[in-house]
Amino acid sequence: MLCYLPVKSLLRFKCVCKHWDSITQDFQFICLHYKHSPLIIEEKPSNGSAGCKDEFEPLPALPTRGLVLEYATRPSHFPFSPNLRYRIRNPEMQNQFFEIPDSKSSIWYMCIMFDPDCQVLKLLSLVDDRESIGYEVLDLQNEESSYCWRPLVRT
Repeated sequence: MLCYLPVKSLLRFKCVCKHWDSITQDFQFICLHYKHSPLIIEEKPSNGSAGCKDEFEPLPALPTRGLVLEYATRPSHFPFSPNLRYRIRNPEMQNQFFEIPDSKSSIWYMCIMFDPDCQVLKLLSLVDDRESIGYEVLDLQNEESSYCWRPLVRT
């Protein structure tokens, strides 16, 4: 029953007892909760800027019950270097965020996807490496890979 509640309510109710708090922090519960909203789509703003370099802004998004993909500009001293930083933030927990590592290619579009069958949260990006346009995937559950972008090869 708890998996059907909005995140805001879950966070309010987690102080009921330690058992409820541990349930809401359990990875299996989180996966079950995400099953009800499996896809969050975000994209790079069309103008490519977000104001000051340390001010993160949310990207345009579909209504979700979960995470927010945000971006901020950074000064670019070299031509062709990516000028946007990205992070994922949980709006219900103000200081919890995950800085997304840079891709070697320029990111044109990005989306967050949760696969409840595999229980994995991933980022998919459309990239341009100045030679071709392709896709890269970042597996957010795989700490062993140090959160590296990997090319998605079309077969």
